[in-house]
Amino acid sequence: MKKPILKTLLVSILLLLVIGGCENLLDFTFKTDYSSVDFTVNPEKAGNYVENYKYLKTDLDSIVSSEGKDLADLKSVKINDVTVEIIGEGNFDPVESIEISIEAKGLDKIVFASKDNVEEGLTSANLDFYQGELKKYLEADEYKLTITLHLDQDLEAAMKINAKIKYEITVGV
Repeated sequence: MKKPILKTLLVSILLLLVIGGCENLLDFTFKTDYSSVDFTVNPEKAGNYVENYKYLKTDLDSIVSSEGKDLADLKSVKINDVTVEIIGEGNFDPVESIEISIEAKGLDKIVFASKDNVEEGLTSANLDFYQGELKKYLEADEYKLTITLHLDQDLEAAMKINAKIKYEITVGV
């Protein structure tokens, strides 16, 4: 008597998984190589916020097609990793906090990645990053990335920073 009930329960669970989750089982998710963006932040006095921005375009079509998939099936673009590093001499000593924001026409500006209480002596740092969906931003004709530094010491010379970003992309099949 117990075997038919157990079989019925297992078949029911299997059917729910197949019917309810079949679409997700067919999705293909991959991580991109790092994309790099260079920023130059000009000298400023301690206590101030300084920023630099870049207008960018993403070639999502070539990224997705390099995986043998079609851009029309793009479902999701999320951040997988963000790091910043000093280009050339120097370190992040004058910097208290780092924030990178993203904005595109018709979309709200959001904090893309950030780090508070930047430790002394660092020449590179991993940033905390936005966990939400970025598909609409990267599909836009162009988007704007802005780096903002809050200084706790005078920045006496221009600081060149390279931001490296890795994405996780999901494409339906």
